[in-house]
Amino acid sequence: MIKSQSSFSFISTFGMLALVLANPAVGRELSFNLDVRPILSDRCFACHGFDANKREGDLRLDEPDGKDGAYRIHEGSAAITPGSLEKSEVWKRIIRTDKDEGMPPPDSHKSVLSDEEQAIIRQCNLEGAKYDKF
Repeated sequence: MIKSQSSFSFISTFGMLALVLANPAVGRELSFNLDVRPILSDRCFACHGFDANKREGDLRLDEPDGKDGAYRIHEGSAAITPGSLEKSEVWKRIIRTDKDEGMPPPDSHKSVLSDEEQAIIRQCNLEGAKYDKF
């Protein structure tokens, strides 16, 4: 059992190292507009963007603040809690494999985030989820 755990740890470490080497954004401080916004724009903004008529769950991921902003507390949780993956509902939904709870949902016809895209979202959150102004 210990051997399999250490093998898993090695594989996980090796996998993260491969992501860092393959992705120039990982390993440096991210720019929200250059690194993160394109991912959210492609996968999330159709349902969680500027258009109030199409917005789901009263959540805007294109804005951090405000009554629908990503940092707001809604029903006891925040979509994004800067610096905390455990408290960020968006992160939980991105990595969830349950089709009914994961994001993006199957009926959006959007693909799930790749490992590289997940690494960028993860790093962004851990760096404080700083939104850039235009």
